[in-house]
Amino acid sequence: MASMRGRHNRVKYFFIETVKGLFEQGYGKSKYEAFQRSFNEDRTRRSNVIHSFSTLVSYETTAAKFGDFLSEMGVKTERDFKKLSSDQVREYLDKYFEKQQQEGLAKKTLQRQIAAINKLLGAIDPNLKELFTPENRMRWRNGLEPGDNDRY
Repeated sequence: MASMRGRHNRVKYFFIETVKGLFEQGYGKSKYEAFQRSFNEDRTRRSNVIHSFSTLVSYETTAAKFGDFLSEMGVKTERDFKKLSSDQVREYLDKYFEKQQQEGLAKKTLQRQIAAINKLLGAIDPNLKELFTPENRMRWRNGLEPGDNDRY
């Protein structure tokens, strides 16, 4: 990732550029083949890149929201973010998802945000993927259940 200057060195823009980089790596490549490779390696169905434009848009939105949240918490630049320890990142994730739950987001929305941030942080530092344990995911996605008229 190239270093950014001016207002674009903010953590929000760093996250958005990282998501765009994941899309550039995955665009035009088969998600099925990536899943197959992953399954043969470690018996999981995963792709470390973004394959579709709709996923790009969704993940960019989540990355921007998380970046804005970190800016409010005092983590303003890429350099500030990279100085954080795994424990500090976990604390910020806890606070972020707590805030999202208080805003009344649905479980499906929170699940999408968890997936987006997992992929984003995994691209920045593979060690941060360890924060996304089943227990943490379950706690973070504790949002509103779908209602009768909801799409999902």
